[in-house]
Amino acid sequence: MIKDLLSEIGMCRRMVFITMLSFTCAVLLYSCKGGQGKKSEVNQKTSQNSSADEPSDLERFDVAKFNKDLVDNERNLIDNNGNILHQYKTKDGFHEDLTRPKSYFFLSRSFYKDGRLEEKGERFHGDGFLKGIWTNYNGAGHVIKQVDYDAPFKFNWDNILVLMKEKNIDPADNFTYVNREVNASGPVWIISWDTKAVTSDGKKILKGIFVNGETGNTSKEETENFEE
Repeated sequence: MIKDLLSEIGMCRRMVFITMLSFTCAVLLYSCKGGQGKKSEVNQKTSQNSSADEPSDLERFDVAKFNKDLVDNERNLIDNNGNILHQYKTKDGFHEDLTRPKSYFFLSRSFYKDGRLEEKGERFHGDGFLKGIWTNYNGAGHVIKQVDYDAPFKFNWDNILVLMKEKNIDPADNFTYVNREVNASGPVWIISWDTKAVTSDGKKILKGIFVNGETGNTSKEETENFEE
């Protein structure tokens, strides 16, 4: 994604940091639930030929315009309002991400080869968590599935924003990573951020925590040094 300024090597190192935190996550969820694991499913709704699928025809991918402006299988635009549009070809059609100014989220949309909308939803920057309801369409433009990714999280995004403010975490920073998952023990948030401090040899000091998605209980903060 255009907004993500991390190098490929840097992203790999950050994912190693997230993997390290997973050990703390297991301890956190076990203690919060008294050792009783419970899986919370993401809500899914399936609809056939409902009236809600009419707008899909209004969200068609302009294949001709894309091919005209194509550079290395991609098309990138910035409009007068500062919106950034990143489009590219996929194996099954096309994909585009729309990043809007002053928003922590980008609109993600996938399209069939004929330009019809296949899937849409919002995602936190830096390939973070999927937000709200994501909708899938068949080739005729009808809704075939809707998934509410917010549903399992009683400790929701607004609560996370308050927590981040308390910890002086900037949600818009390129080094701020927010993801979430529902595992065998329940819903959990994954957060890592740049402390803005550096080591004596110039490495960034990152911190990370896991947050229970039901209670809001947090793990102990873990620290990792990051070299750009």
